[in-house]
Amino acid sequence: MDTRQLELFISVAHTLNFSQTAKKYYLTQPAVSHKIKMLEEELGASLLYREGHTVSLTEEGIMFLHYAMNIVNMEYRVRNIISKYGHGRTGFIKIAAIPTLSEELSNCISILSDEYPQLQVVIDQMEGYSFIKAFVDDEYDFYFGANKMFAGAKGYSSVITKHTELKLFVNKNIAETIDLNDWSTISCHPFVSVNPSDTVLSAQVKEICHNKEFEPNIVNYYNRVELVPLSINAGIGISILPAALETAFYYPNIVTFPIEDEVANIYHLIAWKKLRNSACIKFEKIIKELYMDE
Repeated sequence: MDTRQLELFISVAHTLNFSQTAKKYYLTQPAVSHKIKMLEEELGASLLYREGHTVSLTEEGIMFLHYAMNIVNMEYRVRNIISKYGHGRTGFIKIAAIPTLSEELSNCISILSDEYPQLQVVIDQMEGYSFIKAFVDDEYDFYFGANKMFAGAKGYSSVITKHTELKLFVNKNIAETIDLNDWSTISCHPFVSVNPSDTVLSAQVKEICHNKEFEPNIVNYYNRVELVPLSINAGIGISILPAALETAFYYPNIVTFPIEDEVANIYHLIAWKKLRNSACIKFEKIIKELYMDE
C-alpha cells in the first residue's frame, strides 16, 4: 500500500468517476483502475462497486475512506514538519482544541508567533469523545477544553481562562414565546443537538433538561457543535449550547437566554501533562502570563 494508491482511491470515492481521477493525476483510466485493484487485493476487500460506467462505494469502501484520508493527511503533515525543520524551524508544538476555545487559542498563538516565529504549531480541532481520548492517551502537548472534559483526570497542570455558561439558543422569530420560568413554553419547539458521542456536552444538556422537567423533541443531530447554531439561525429548531458560540460566528437570527442552573456553568481550561521540549516551555510561559493571576 502506498500513498498514491490511497490518493487515487480518495479521488474516485469523491468523484465516483475514474476518468476525472485519471485526468487529475495525469494517468490513463486503466492505470487508475489497476492501482485501486491492487489496493483492494492487498486489503482483501472490494472498496468500489463497478457496474458499467457507474461507480459507488461498498460498505468496506465507506469505512476505509476515513482511514485513507487520515493516512494521507498525516503523511502531508509529516512532510511539511520535516521540511520546515530543514528551513530554520526550531521547535514543534501539538495542540488539541474544542471549537468554543477559539478566542483563547488565538490569543496564545498570536503571541507565540510574534515572539517565536521560528516555532511550528500543529492544531487539531475536535470535540467530545475524541478530545477526551486524545487527552487520556496524551497525544498532544496542550489541550484547550472545558472543565468537565478533564473530570477525574490526574497528573496534569491547567489554567482557567474563562468562566462561561450554557444558554438556550432560539430563532428570533420565536423568542417572544420563550419564558424560562415556564419550560412548557419551550417543549412545543423542535430541538437540535450535537451527536450523543459528544458525551460531555450531551450529558450537561440532558441534566439541565432533567432538572427543568423538560423532554426535548430532538429532530436533528449534528456531528459538529458549530453546525447546531447554523440550523437554529435557519429556523430548524432550538438548542442548549455554550455561550461562546454566540460570537464565534455571525448568526443574525439567533437570540439566547441564560439558564439558571448550576449545571449550566462552564470553565474554559488550558491543560498540559508534560513539557516535551523547549517550545512547550515557551508556550506554557505565554499561557501563564495571559491567564494566571498575579
